[in-house]
Amino acid sequence: MIKEKLNLKGKRGIITGASRGLGRGMADGLAEMGADLVITSRNMKSLEKAAGELSVYGGQVVPVQTDVGVDDDLKNLIEVTCSELGGIDFLFCNAAIIRRGAAHEHSIEDFDEIYRVNVRSVFILAQLSARVMIEQGRGGSIVITDSVVSFHGSHNVAGYSSSKGAVHVLIKTLANDWGPYNIRVNGIAPGFCETDMTEDIRKNEERYDYLTSRMALGRWGKPEDFAGAAVYFASDVSSFVTGTTLYVDGGFLSM
Repeated sequence: MIKEKLNLKGKRGIITGASRGLGRGMADGLAEMGADLVITSRNMKSLEKAAGELSVYGGQVVPVQTDVGVDDDLKNLIEVTCSELGGIDFLFCNAAIIRRGAAHEHSIEDFDEIYRVNVRSVFILAQLSARVMIEQGRGGSIVITDSVVSFHGSHNVAGYSSSKGAVHVLIKTLANDWGPYNIRVNGIAPGFCETDMTEDIRKNEERYDYLTSRMALGRWGKPEDFAGAAVYFASDVSSFVTGTTLYVDGGFLSM
């Protein structure tokens, strides 16, 4: 029974920011379990490379160059997904940006851009996907990349951390609104992981050592650590789970 519920053959969906990093780790898990995917990023070359590698699992993988901060790109993404895959069973809103700097030096332009990409685009894409799922009449799963900083804050990332706080509450609100349609909305909250987004932090030896000391497992996360969480939320195993966030943080918040 569990094996059958974990099988994603016949399920179709979108992962934004999937050409590298955590989104790529999620895509690997979903593709390996048989899902058909539309993957996005702003770089078509890296997308095509990722699509070729993900296709070895046997499912359909469609790369769609997308800037999630552009409304027309989001509408096009939904149209292409429905055209190429025939519908939407799951959505992973993973694409996000970060700008670092002390709060008193954080430009309003950067703050607005962060919210446009990290919050506004998430709501629009989730809304568009939910409309398709409602019309299909069989529910679905929407997963939004949250963050540990939505729980405890951080240093020098006022825009990013507050945007993730907004996303954290949005997850719960959307779960309430769309529960009657059997659409589950959940979050995956990474801790500190070895990705491009944390490259500057990892170059700071003192900061790196401090953060590592806060992790119960004694190491930083890797993209492959997110494959299981993605499969869990996309599959029927999590059919009674909605409005919550799974912290994939190596025990960071437990310390």
